[in-house]
Amino acid sequence: MEEKRKPNMEDTIKSVGVTAEMGLIFFRATLGAGATMEEAMRMTQAYFSAILFGRPPAELEQGDE
Repeated sequence: MEEKRKPNMEDTIKSVGVTAEMGLIFFRATLGAGATMEEAMRMTQAYFSAILFGRPPAELEQGDE
């Protein structure tokens, strides 16, 4: 059986960097799709929120029905 390893600082830093890069790509894609700067910022904030926190518990309960 494979032993679980604890993430080290290097793995954490890489994860944050990858997440930031994906956010930048998403932001640029929204601008490329015709969103205004304000719309792109709001959509990118929602994107990061979804990555970090997932769906709200109330929404999860409704989706299970």
